[in-house]
Amino acid sequence: MTARLNPIRVASVPAGHPYVRSVAPGPEAAHILPDPELGRPPGQWWPPALLDPQYLFAALDGFDLLHVHFGLESVPTPQLVEALALVRAAGHPIVFTVHDLENPQLTDQALHRAQLDVMIGAADELITLTPGAAAEIEARWGRIATVVPHPRMAEHHPVVVRVPDARPRVGAHLRDLRPNIDALAVARSLAAAAGALAAAGRPVDAVLRLDERVRDRAVAAELELVVREHPAVTLERGPRQGDAALERWIAGLDVAVMPYSHGTHSGWAELCWDLGAVVVDDGHGYIAEQLRDGVVVAGSGEAPEAVLDRALPLATAPGSPERSAVVAERRARREAERAAIAEAHSAVYHRALRSSVHN
Repeated sequence: MTARLNPIRVASVPAGHPYVRSVAPGPEAAHILPDPELGRPPGQWWPPALLDPQYLFAALDGFDLLHVHFGLESVPTPQLVEALALVRAAGHPIVFTVHDLENPQLTDQALHRAQLDVMIGAADELITLTPGAAAEIEARWGRIATVVPHPRMAEHHPVVVRVPDARPRVGAHLRDLRPNIDALAVARSLAAAAGALAAAGRPVDAVLRLDERVRDRAVAAELELVVREHPAVTLERGPRQGDAALERWIAGLDVAVMPYSHGTHSGWAELCWDLGAVVVDDGHGYIAEQLRDGVVVAGSGEAPEAVLDRALPLATAPGSPERSAVVAERRARREAERAAIAEAHSAVYHRALRSSVHN
């Protein structure tokens, strides 16, 4: 087959997300088209215009391949079916990265399951992030997904001043209380762990961070009551942090606790890992498969303080030379993986263009 001379024009849903930018092949292999400008606030790509049949019909000649990542929850399923049919009728292949077998933006997963059926059935090629997710995709849909690991998430170099003899800092960031953030459970778990460790003469600073604007005000109010009843835990509340401030907050943790009730993969866990914090995962989805080290998985029914007992010896103090060494080593590993991740996506795109494999 004659080699392709021009970069593949990829219509990505979305294009401007940090993950998408990180995995994109080089410009000689693929040109990721920018998100459509439709008078939205800067950075807002949802709902995705490329899954709006009216917009899509006029844009079909402008790309070679559609790659869907995120945003299905904002698209009615019949509209999704119509949009994908337009792409197929135009002769363009479809690539779908299965980030979420459970959608973190939804509580009721019925819509997501239906949309997974549509997307996985229509896609010429599938990508996912872990072998566990790939095995589940094969078991449920009989499709083979290419496993490509998550890329580096940290984009800044936060400076944290070391505090001599500081107590270990254990934290969970609850953000804006999206549906898969189990704020009350993680608050009670941290309180129990901090209290037990203090009683054993090994105190920690336990901290929760919450945005001022949240999706569930009732849960936020109850969370404040829980914290008032447990002085071992501090609740920080403020405006939504920009990327640099967020990375600085995470870099100040010894241990980062994942606050999820459900989910499949986590870019947040990857960010914490990049910044050197030990990740505590409660076992939802395949987060532990994403991280080859620096992660502790809570056992079923395991006491919260026992989980921290396993995590704290792995931790390095924020701002210490030991933390700097961990961060540098992880950055080097990420850099070594970057070319392979880009090449894997390029190979998927070329296979999709050569084939029309779909149910």
